[in-house]
Amino acid sequence: MACGRDTLAKLLGGVRKFETDVYPENAELFESLASSQSPSTLFITCADSRISPSLITQTEPGELFIVRNVGNIVPAYGEMLGGVSSAIEYAVGALKVKNVIICGHSNCGAMGALMDLNSPKLDSLPTVKSWMRPWRSRTRGPGRSEGRGCRAGRHPFACRIQRAAPARASAHPSHRRPGAGTGCAEASGLVLRHPQGRDPHSRRGHAQDAHGRERA
Repeated sequence: MACGRDTLAKLLGGVRKFETDVYPENAELFESLASSQSPSTLFITCADSRISPSLITQTEPGELFIVRNVGNIVPAYGEMLGGVSSAIEYAVGALKVKNVIICGHSNCGAMGALMDLNSPKLDSLPTVKSWMRPWRSRTRGPGRSEGRGCRAGRHPFACRIQRAAPARASAHPSHRRPGAGTGCAEASGLVLRHPQGRDPHSRRGHAQDAHGRERA
């Protein structure tokens, strides 16, 4: 792994390449975005470094209004007022986005932690633990006891997505500001899988609409 100085040099080199190569080739696009933006989609995803929304969706600057946090969590309105809530309110209320997508992914460390919040591994991460705790009860189905929501052998994330993602993607009433109209914004869920070896099927993602139905 490169030391901090080498990493910084790489980042600065990337900025210079953008200035000399990328920007001139896309000057018209960037100039059109200089004074305003009108993204069609609010894209809420995990802060995981392996997720690159624009690369995955093959979109250009100005198309996605991106919100990222640990675990791609959307707190209920009024539960945790902060960056996520204000970003959603701005995207829907001011930018009038037409789509709201909550994007999860496989092998998510946050989701693994969510299934075992009492793990000693979280003792040194009190803020992360506090951030995840409100969602713990919502990952369990009716009648399931703590930690027993998954079949043996299933990755905790897969179980969590099965139970929680459709509910989160449906823009549950508790996640809306009272009296706030959402216009024509439609909520959807998207689950991405990280490549596993050379299996091409492990790279695929699948989408669900606001009612948990699979979408093409």
